[in-house]
Amino acid sequence: MFFKELRQADPAKAIRSCILYLSDKGSDKLSAQLIPSLAATEHYLSAVLDPELLSLESAKRVCSLFRKADPYFFSHLSRLAFSTERSLSPAFTTRALAILDDLGKDDPVVPWLRQLTTHPDERVRSKAVKVLCRLRPSKSTLDLHLQSTDPRVRANAVEALWHTPSADAIQIFKSVLNDIHHRVVANALVGLYYRKDPGALNIIMNLTDHPSPRFRVAMVWALGHLADRRAIPVLQKLVADPAEAVREKAQRILGTFGPEPTRNAIGNADFGQPLTADSETSGTLLPQVA
Repeated sequence: MFFKELRQADPAKAIRSCILYLSDKGSDKLSAQLIPSLAATEHYLSAVLDPELLSLESAKRVCSLFRKADPYFFSHLSRLAFSTERSLSPAFTTRALAILDDLGKDDPVVPWLRQLTTHPDERVRSKAVKVLCRLRPSKSTLDLHLQSTDPRVRANAVEALWHTPSADAIQIFKSVLNDIHHRVVANALVGLYYRKDPGALNIIMNLTDHPSPRFRVAMVWALGHLADRRAIPVLQKLVADPAEAVREKAQRILGTFGPEPTRNAIGNADFGQPLTADSETSGTLLPQVA
């Protein structure tokens, strides 16, 4: 009754109140009544995508409820968030992309994603590339974005391949190891590690000696992301790095490893095997900084 009266008096406020209720209570009896009513139009998405109303994680949870109830959810999301006829803030669009990436549905939004890959805001542009390359990891799409002059775009295109079944992934990871940008190289090496390349971890650790502090920070990030305990001695050495950013990053990453586990409890590394280099990556040069 309260929501009905509120909707008549102030429809926008009623929608926001309903969205907050869904965020707080999730799927309950009242939610089951609210969701079909809200899903009758796309107006609810304006509230869901408002960063001042919901956190990103809350927005994702609410969208998961609507995805089940609204058969046109992805079309509504695409039309509202990716329209070229509206002037939307980058924060609004990147939130929509993050939700799309999390919920994972491609066909209705691919045309909008392709348009967003040329968006003037670099955050929107690079996020759109990552989602597009993850949903459609074709070699032609990847090759196009790997030629971008924007390093964010190249790095996100590479990251999009981390967990895709693309047969070209390993070749693409290796092809960008000499990129001049630290994020591109770090993402490629993480991708190779995930594909069980025997030399990937060794290259990451070697690149912690790179003359560029940004490269060293990126490699510290990669070691922390992979959480392979074989990197601990390298990280301990980097605590004394000349660059403050490297020292601080190494110290933070070391703190995430925790105490030494027993041999049988270690899942990421086989300590019985030495670090070896793949024949195709062992000759990789240190990326040069322009």
